[in-house]
Amino acid sequence: MKKGLHGTLTGLLGLGMTLGAVSPAFAAQPVKDINGHWAEKQLQEWVNQGTLKGFEDGTVRPNQSITRAEFIALVNRIFGYAESAQVQFSDLSSSNWAYTDVAKAVKAGYIQGYQDQTIHPSADVTRQEAAAMIAKVVGLTAGQTDSLSTLKDADRISAWSKQAVAAVLESKIMNGYPNQTFEPQKSLTRAEAVVLIDAAFAKKTSETVTFDQAGTYGGKDQEIQVIHGNVVISAPGITLQNVEIQGNLILAEGIGSGDATLKNVKVHGTTNVEGGGENSIHFVDSILVNIVVNKKDGTVRIVAEGSTVTQSVVVKSSAKLEEDHASGEGFTNVELSKELPANAKVTLNGTFDDVDVFAASISVQLVKGSIENVQVDGSAGNTSIELSSEAKIVKLVLDAVAKLLGSGQIQTATINDGAKGSTFQTKPNQTEGSQKDSIQVNTPASSGSSGGSSSGGSSGGSSGGSSGGGNNGGGATTPAAPKTALLAVGSKAGTTKLIGVDP
Repeated sequence: MKKGLHGTLTGLLGLGMTLGAVSPAFAAQPVKDINGHWAEKQLQEWVNQGTLKGFEDGTVRPNQSITRAEFIALVNRIFGYAESAQVQFSDLSSSNWAYTDVAKAVKAGYIQGYQDQTIHPSADVTRQEAAAMIAKVVGLTAGQTDSLSTLKDADRISAWSKQAVAAVLESKIMNGYPNQTFEPQKSLTRAEAVVLIDAAFAKKTSETVTFDQAGTYGGKDQEIQVIHGNVVISAPGITLQNVEIQGNLILAEGIGSGDATLKNVKVHGTTNVEGGGENSIHFVDSILVNIVVNKKDGTVRIVAEGSTVTQSVVVKSSAKLEEDHASGEGFTNVELSKELPANAKVTLNGTFDDVDVFAASISVQLVKGSIENVQVDGSAGNTSIELSSEAKIVKLVLDAVAKLLGSGQIQTATINDGAKGSTFQTKPNQTEGSQKDSIQVNTPASSGSSGGSSSGGSSGGSSGGSSGGGNNGGGATTPAAPKTALLAVGSKAGTTKLIGVDP
């Protein structure tokens, strides 16, 4: 079993910090105090994502000020800063909760501290301080300070922050107030912090890096290259290694039926698989939160190798998901989307937590391994699921009529109203649900007969077993060789091949 993966991934990718995390306690209650707030949209999004949590009374206190330490911690988590520098500030002990985050911020280069070797972690962060930090985080070019002349309080902006304030205003990451002031020394509120960091992250991840020539790219000798944006791989024969992608990754149609490999790659956003063939996409020692498979034509094979960890895979086109020498979590949760076309085929090979089937009239095959939970939605009628002799489903829940093929084991099957009349080639160990007595078990005959008869069980029984191994007119029979099912799969040329699979 691979439960608890979401927390593992959140920790690995550094996306789980909350504004309420430094409070003594907080609870996941409905938000009470953001309706009608000017930042309601962003606040609600952060709450929905679990990035922003409130206090025990169900509030998030959007107008309350935020400290320098809290702001630094949020920036680190949202932007994925993980490496620390050696730091020593007179007002920050190593036992302080903020020590590690301050060390990360110093390493990232967006804070330095004051000349008296202090960092003031508990002081409110001012708007000009936040502007200076964010300008460095995003990598903004120094702004034109002449542009600040339109602000009525430009003379109150400290000289050390003027270029940064100009830069964040020019880039629209921050805005002044309607009365044409900036209020540089005013404490930043929790709402302002959310909106500012949200805008900064969107700005930094708006860039796209494209790899369109075969070769190996990324950091060398385990040195991690950080890409603050999206990445597109649009040609076959590309290996991307030692890279952290803070946006989305697109494995584009340009890969065709060729190969693409990720080695030691972290993707904070969504990995979209739109190209690749039946032997092509390899994730090695990588961390991918969400994967969406949506190739227009043909089947793409995706292999998780080594310590690779994924949180969810949404399959919208025919695919093969396979774990190969996986020491990590590999594939865990798989959704077979309603967008899968009729007659599409999904092949699974490995150990999975949950497989949710929403597509109708598709074929699913578990070649080897196990699935903890399979849920066939009421919309997924006429779906077939085939289990080889080396495959197992721990718990199957049917809300639609389905065909369960093969000799693999199903420990518990729950047959609900919509699944009345479902068929099984191998009887489940245990059946439950309102329609458990309606299932049909069609176990293949073991005698190799072509119709059988009460006297011998084969067309050749009475003559000595010419067709089925009958013994002198209907005695004991010799078990026939296992039947071979013919499975149609698409080839690279688009034709169809028939291959034998163990039922």
